[in-house]
Amino acid sequence: MTTTLRRSRRNPALVLLFPVTTLLLTACSGGDDGGPVAPVASVKRSTTPTPEVDDASGASANPADVEARRPQLRVDTTDAEEGRLYTVWGDCLRAKGAEMGWKDGGDGIRWSFPSPEERKKWPQAFEDCATKEPILPAATDPERNPDYDNDFRAYVKCINRDSAIIKVKQISDGWTYADDYDVPDGAWADFEKVDRACEIEGFGGE
Repeated sequence: MTTTLRRSRRNPALVLLFPVTTLLLTACSGGDDGGPVAPVASVKRSTTPTPEVDDASGASANPADVEARRPQLRVDTTDAEEGRLYTVWGDCLRAKGAEMGWKDGGDGIRWSFPSPEERKKWPQAFEDCATKEPILPAATDPERNPDYDNDFRAYVKCINRDSAIIKVKQISDGWTYADDYDVPDGAWADFEKVDRACEIEGFGGE
């Protein structure tokens, strides 16, 4: 049995689930023939940070204190740890009244977070939980990493070097598949491992 991966187009509706800068795989629409969806590695730009769930939350803290208390992610932070931190933030938001969608994914993140527009409905919840919002790696933020373009090119080059079946190409806001692929069972998991290792190699694990 094989899975066909088709050229993908970006889906604007999925551009920002987290109001932070990150490099990750996001679902994109499939080909015009309605084929399976395919992911695009996409850069998500940061917006204003948000706030912790204990009594010493971000509600009355100054911005510098809030920022100092937020958990800092690295490029080499494990999926399990990143999932745990986002779930803690989501648990806080839900406890403070924000509407959180249930997310049953493989990345360990329990909640589907509101979009930047939707989060305006619950400003107090996001303020109260601000110190729990993870800070994404500076290396994957084009506004904080002066070598971002070179690092991203190295990341894509690494994928094409180490991936046996699936090849990718760089586009303006990430990468997409270089072609349509019939992928044998098990090969997708291998590609995800390559993608993760190459992200760390390309961006230096910072």
